[in-house]
Amino acid sequence: MIDHTPIYWYFDPQAGRAPSGLEGLFSISEMLRLNDMKFELRRKSFIAGRRAAKHLIRHCVSELHDFPPNLISIENRESGAPFVLINDQELPGILSISHCGDAAAVAYTSNSSIQIGIDLEFTTPRPHSFLETFFTPKELDWIRLSNQEDQALISNLIWSAKEAVVKATQTGLRVDTREIEILADGSPLVNGWYRFGVKKGNNCKNNWQGFWRKEGEMILTLVVGCDTLNDILHINQISS
Repeated sequence: MIDHTPIYWYFDPQAGRAPSGLEGLFSISEMLRLNDMKFELRRKSFIAGRRAAKHLIRHCVSELHDFPPNLISIENRESGAPFVLINDQELPGILSISHCGDAAAVAYTSNSSIQIGIDLEFTTPRPHSFLETFFTPKELDWIRLSNQEDQALISNLIWSAKEAVVKATQTGLRVDTREIEILADGSPLVNGWYRFGVKKGNNCKNNWQGFWRKEGEMILTLVVGCDTLNDILHINQISS
């Protein structure tokens, strides 16, 4: 059983801002990747994710507090999942990154035996055709039965939570998103996060805990795959 698992998270609304202050931020391999990127939006997302991830890692891993950012390299597996290299050695643990506009959100735990995923979305209305294609009947009912002013928030909460789950499982959107069902949960807040339920398939070994919060005009979701729903999680915010 996982006991008192710490999960660290960080949100930076301006992580992808104009590329100033980047001196000493990137490793050699990161700089090579950035230089190969042709599209400004892709470059901005890359900068945002690396800037936020390195801030988080340097603050929550005590040995790295004074470590130069350019000696920390955020790489990606074939699945796209990020991981951390320190002097060519992989840092134990799980890292998840999301970016939206100029903003970035990241989560990290040193416990490699669990799964975590974080996602960030604007709370803009989504077409009904989109909801009908990607959401389950229960999710559609949750939206339909909500107050009109809450429907955009809830539809983006559901979509963001699905994105967070596929990040945690490293499957991407190759899976049918209706195999992941996001459920309303009225449990008390956890360190400023509301809860939601996650039902994933019929034979999933992991139990899932879901958390969400608003950040301005965005919604931030975090999912954790644990051995049991009773595992104790400590969700710790890293400040700027």
